[in-house]
This record gives sequence, C-alpha cells and structure tokens, in this order.
Amino acid sequence: MDCEEFWRKWLSWACGLLGVFGLAMVLSSNWAWFQMLFNSPSFVLPFWPDGEVPAGARAFQHWIYGLLGAVMAGWAVTLWFLNRELTGENLQTLIQATFWGLMVWFVLDSAISLIDGVWLNVGLNFSLLLIFLLPLWKLKKSA
Repeated sequence: MDCEEFWRKWLSWACGLLGVFGLAMVLSSNWAWFQMLFNSPSFVLPFWPDGEVPAGARAFQHWIYGLLGAVMAGWAVTLWFLNRELTGENLQTLIQATFWGLMVWFVLDSAISLIDGVWLNVGLNFSLLLIFLLPLWKLKKSA
C-alpha cells in the first residue's frame, strides 16, 4: 500500500466514523448512553444552571440532535464520495474542498460553543478536525 492509498483509506474511515456518529444521533437521542453524554453537566449547565432541563427543552433537544445527526451523516457521505472519486489531478480539489469545508464548520461551530460556554463541544470539534486534517496534510505533501 502506497502513502496516498493509506491516507485515503484513513480519510474513508474518518468519513465512516462521522457518518456512524451522525446516524447514532438520529437513532438514539433518547437512549441512556446518548443522554449521559449530551445531558452531561458540560452541555446542560451553560443553559440550565440548576441542572434541570425542562420537558419542552428535552423534546427540542431530541429534534435538534436528530437534525444535527442527519446533517453529519449527509456530510460524511458527501466527503466519502469526494474521496473515492477525486483522484490523480483532481486530488487537490479533494484536499481543498474538504479542508475549507472543515474550516468553515470548525470556526462557526466552535465559536458558538465558546460563546455559550460549551467547552466540551469545542474539544470534540478539535478532535474531529485533527482526524480529518492529518490525512489531508499527508495527501497534500504527497501530491
């Protein structure tokens, strides 16, 4: 396996991970593990300092997390197809499209999270960003 093939496989797995997480958000927003993560103090206390999320807000969370998961899954499929189809002289298009899409997402998502004091989300965003940037950086070096 050559260097480009390795990093493209990494990128495919990253897309798969993103897609599975998005699908899990759609399907399991009422499950205990999901509630444990997304209703943890890191996500709840910036909005409800007493730690009690009103029932109406819980219903809204169920809907908005499902919507977010659907967008993530769709984004993952798009990135996966770009990675699969853009080869050779189109490799730079893959790198640029993925990089700039990630930058727009990361800056906007992380900024609103910082403004609202949801630090855990900034950390999760940074982790996801690194998972994608590493193969892009390596592919750019090998191109």
